Amino acid sequence: MEAIKAQYMLVIFNIGPHIKNDAFQTTSYSMRMKKLLKKVNELSILCKIEMAIIYDHS
Repeated sequence: MEAIKAQYMLVIFNIGPHIKNDAFQTTSYSMRMKKLLKKVNELSILCKIEMAIIYDHS
């Protein structure tokens, strides 16, 4: 029986500055999140590992 090796990767993306205008913030956030999810998915496939996104709204 083979030992299972855990593979972890920490990737930090800066999705941009805080935006004060609510309408623009909502639109901008959804566009940035789409791009971020695509990058994480591609990186996950490329490295053959599972990835998670931890989001802190501060």
